[in-house]
Amino acid sequence: MFIIIKRIPADIAIQDLEQFVLPIIQSEFSTKHGALKSLQIIELNDKKGHPVERYGLIRIAPDSIVTPLIKSLTHGTLHNSRFVIDQYFVRHWHNDRRANKTQHLSYTHNKRKEERRRLDLKRTTLHEKLFVPHSE
Repeated sequence: MFIIIKRIPADIAIQDLEQFVLPIIQSEFSTKHGALKSLQIIELNDKKGHPVERYGLIRIAPDSIVTPLIKSLTHGTLHNSRFVIDQYFVRHWHNDRRANKTQHLSYTHNKRKEERRRLDLKRTTLHEKLFVPHSE
């Protein structure tokens, strides 16, 4: 499962995210064998290449610790600031609730007035750190 830290400032590095998340996982979720799988800092750029927003994306296993971990992270601070922390869902046509399970999504039955996605933005992964599980 993924956790997203929304709208982080440009001065936060991947090491800062690691120091923010790892102690909570090691202290509160060590009995459940919670593991940090990866950290990413993602930036959205406009057509000219100027940064618009930055996000932190955290991959956690097992899925059972995601909700309590979000609650624990919400109370913490990173660079003396609080951020919106939420579960990140990967969207695909397979898990679209509007689609009939027997057929592909028909856009003729779509009740949306216009496209809500910001198609003019480009996603760039600035930093990524993978964590290898320790063998016991």
